[in-house]
Amino acid sequence: MFSKRKSIRINPEGDFICLPRGGYVVNSRIGMIQFGVPPETIKDSMAMKIDVPTTYVLPEELWDRKTGINAAEAEFPAYFNYFILKRKVKFVCTKEQEQRIRVVFQETLLGPSDFNTGIVIDKQGVDSIIDSCCFDSTPQENNGHIDLNSSNSILPSSPSSSLVNGSSNCKRNNDQSEKNSNSNNSSHMPNQEFLQEFSSTFPRDEIPDLEKECKYLRTFNAVDELFDFILFDDNGVAKLTDGVEIHYIQEQSVFQVLQTSLLENSQDQQKQSQNNNNNEFNLISTIPSRINFPDMINCISTNDQVFDPPDFGITIIGSSHGFDPKKSTTGFVLWINKRGIIVDPPLNSSSFLQSQGVPTRMVDHVILTHCHADHDSGTFQKLLEEYQITVVTTPTILGSFLRKYGALSNLSTDVLRRLFVFRPVMIGEPMIISGAEFRFFYTIHTIPTISFEVFYGGKSIFYSGDTCFDPTRIRDMNKRGIMKTQRMNFFLRPWNHSIVLHEAGVPPIHTPVSILRSLPEEIKNRLYLVHISEHSLPSGSGLKIAKEGVNHTLRLDVVRQSNSEAVDILKLMESVDIFRSIPLTQACEILQTASKKKYKQGSVIIARDTEPDAFFVVASGVVCVNVGELNKNLIVGDYFGEMSLVMGGLRSANVSAVTDVEVLVFNKQDFLSITRNSIDSIQFITRLWEMRNEGSWETINFNSVLSRCTNSQKTALQSIFHREILGPNQYLWSKGELASFGCLVAEGSFIFDEDDSLEPFTKGSFLGDINAMTSPSLHKTAVISKEKSVIYKVLSQDLIKFFSNNPGIHLAFLDTIFVDALRDQNHQSDLHSLTY
Repeated sequence: MFSKRKSIRINPEGDFICLPRGGYVVNSRIGMIQFGVPPETIKDSMAMKIDVPTTYVLPEELWDRKTGINAAEAEFPAYFNYFILKRKVKFVCTKEQEQRIRVVFQETLLGPSDFNTGIVIDKQGVDSIIDSCCFDSTPQENNGHIDLNSSNSILPSSPSSSLVNGSSNCKRNNDQSEKNSNSNNSSHMPNQEFLQEFSSTFPRDEIPDLEKECKYLRTFNAVDELFDFILFDDNGVAKLTDGVEIHYIQEQSVFQVLQTSLLENSQDQQKQSQNNNNNEFNLISTIPSRINFPDMINCISTNDQVFDPPDFGITIIGSSHGFDPKKSTTGFVLWINKRGIIVDPPLNSSSFLQSQGVPTRMVDHVILTHCHADHDSGTFQKLLEEYQITVVTTPTILGSFLRKYGALSNLSTDVLRRLFVFRPVMIGEPMIISGAEFRFFYTIHTIPTISFEVFYGGKSIFYSGDTCFDPTRIRDMNKRGIMKTQRMNFFLRPWNHSIVLHEAGVPPIHTPVSILRSLPEEIKNRLYLVHISEHSLPSGSGLKIAKEGVNHTLRLDVVRQSNSEAVDILKLMESVDIFRSIPLTQACEILQTASKKKYKQGSVIIARDTEPDAFFVVASGVVCVNVGELNKNLIVGDYFGEMSLVMGGLRSANVSAVTDVEVLVFNKQDFLSITRNSIDSIQFITRLWEMRNEGSWETINFNSVLSRCTNSQKTALQSIFHREILGPNQYLWSKGELASFGCLVAEGSFIFDEDDSLEPFTKGSFLGDINAMTSPSLHKTAVISKEKSVIYKVLSQDLIKFFSNNPGIHLAFLDTIFVDALRDQNHQSDLHSLTY
């Protein structure tokens, strides 16, 4: 329980290379050995022009709870080695980690076990087609590394085929296809849970057999074809080849790379490799067994230009694939009524959006299309932000997602499931999200994958998802009885949509560029490509890649719904803590009394020492609140001006517009009228006033987890704190007492009675047995003050409520009895100067 203090960072020693995305590489006799495998790590090797490693040492913790980042994303290193270098990768890990990684690869390579029942697909005549277009180009070597930017590497070579312009064009083969489909189709039926994902009006005989479709496209049959495991023995030693060993020293939280002295005689080398125990090993490097990821502080851009989301449109976050070192993997924000739905968020999506002036709380839904690493790696990052996010996908895909990340995090799927709201997709039935109509369907890929079309205001957008749109293969699947005729016709229909966002890539699991190149110009004018790198786009093809960033947002002119203005106001008020306890019956009063007002950049919105006359909620832009030496930048959903209205007195802060700003304004009388009958609202403001006078904001910024909270989250914490003073040698709690509270240390220091050798816990440390507080159960420890100390106490019921609204903080605190203060003083000063 007390053997490790995770806030203490261990620096690597010896010969090593730090990777930009996290992790380390050590050059040994057997080649590069990589420690830690963060998402898109293979791009670091490509960009740095070093050999892509074949050996990967999995870190002590496979998943970082604070950031939601996978530290063992081995999928793409395995693909690269298997498909391009024609070799297996080796994973060095414990036996327990091997079992967890096997679960991950089951879901990400083969999909749910329900879709791997042992059916054998007759692929006679198919393999030659697949082999001719699958990773068969020889990548050019340059100074010992693979160059995927070469024009000769991994280009699709499938034969060109034109889009069928309507179902009538394929009818001439329908009779024969239907006959073949009926004769070749076995009696295999999907399980009942999968059948329930389809509307009751969806014809039962048209439900796709995803197992057969996936296996038709797959170029391997078992996960063990891609990798081998080398396990640490009971002494923490993993023996590689040629006299190289990895030692895992758990009590020090480090790995050591050792190798024997190199002998000149090859025969002696062979004897040496057979009996390493009799040789002396040289220490090459010492590497931390935990991976520290680069800090991605969520800081909103304060550029002059304020992003105005479209009523209907798309902002691309990433447009490429997992092997492109220059661009991010594919993901985008779909805007409907100026609210965002993020589709397959790439890693660090929120940081990208905020760097372009888009507050992440404007994006409150996630559509998860499937569980390949280049599509789900940033999903948990988004789920762990403030407030509960709504996830939209099918139960099949969600099940894979939870099993995959349950194995990585070593948490139960039930715990992970409680972190977000789930809206299950119903295939064959329209689904309304943010006022728009969605229609989802399963696409053609190697694991269960969804795509969708969305309609709003007389316009529509089609997103292909990862798919193999190749009419030749689609017809062949139908001919072999793998795909039903109606489903074939569905995929061969014309794309009559305002915007078509389509993937392209390496067949057979992606759509060949040659197919899209042959489309009619009228379609190509509305077509934007994703999942493709710039160098893979043939010149003169008439095709274009969707451009990343808010400045390239695709906007469709639509007529907004009549109730859109009211919905905007109510959605904005959801983030205002003061109004959370206001009953729905007062919604009309809120809508009737709220007014909008705009301020130019640099304008003074509130001046210190003036009479209070209104309450403000930021609707767009950034404002700065200045109180003494403290400056806070507020963004969409943040509010100001409430204190002096309730507590009396003159304004205590200056508030100015950092950018052009629009605010929602309630005059003094209306604000007091709405809140006066809510005891919770008045208590919230009163306690907030007390804690702001305490300097609790600065104390929060000293905590290693809470320092990353948004303004709204910090304000919520302040509202549940209670200041208490303890004398020297006074017990904060004793063993056997009910765990009824935790606390943030504001002054003084504390130690655990069970282990007083630990460095004392000082300002910014959070103390509390989280599992016991949320159970509730009894303390198994005792904590005592070393000197006169001040704490900000938080009761269990208040903390549980805070956690329910902020799942990311809950996950970071889960299973802890303390969350340390920041130990990097430079990082502390950075946090004080940052605004977010």
